[in-house]
Amino acid sequence: MRKITIAILALIVIGMLIPVGFSADSNVVITYGETTYANSNYKSVVDSFFKSQSNLDLNNVGSKII
Repeated sequence: MRKITIAILALIVIGMLIPVGFSADSNVVITYGETTYANSNYKSVVDSFFKSQSNLDLNNVGSKII
């Protein structure tokens, strides 16, 4: 019983560490809804929010329209 508990805890710890290794990905993509992207006034409000909250240069950030 003790070996099973240690094995389960080890798997949990390893599972928690795996996403940390992939967090160095610097590709940032902003996803816009189709309506938001079509409305330039609202899109500028959304872009301003992203700029103020993330300190990113939106000219170098990819965008995706869904």
